[in-house]
Amino acid sequence: MEGISTIRYLTTTSFGFGASALLGDALADLGIARPLVVTDPGVRTAGIADGVVAGTCEPGRATWFDRTPPNPTEASVL
Repeated sequence: MEGISTIRYLTTTSFGFGASALLGDALADLGIARPLVVTDPGVRTAGIADGVVAGTCEPGRATWFDRTPPNPTEASVL
């Protein structure tokens, strides 16, 4: 895809406009059928995360954790 950059080192990271379209293939390559989606309530309410997940797995297969604070700190992750 044009405009998407990929970094491969210990993990693979893709970013840029349209990079979320690569998520379904990445999950399939890793054998992940039931992804854990971690986001904040605002992103979930806006439907942004739902749109990404819709193209990655069968409906109802993702597990959601949508209580992360916006712009999380290290302390909130711990």
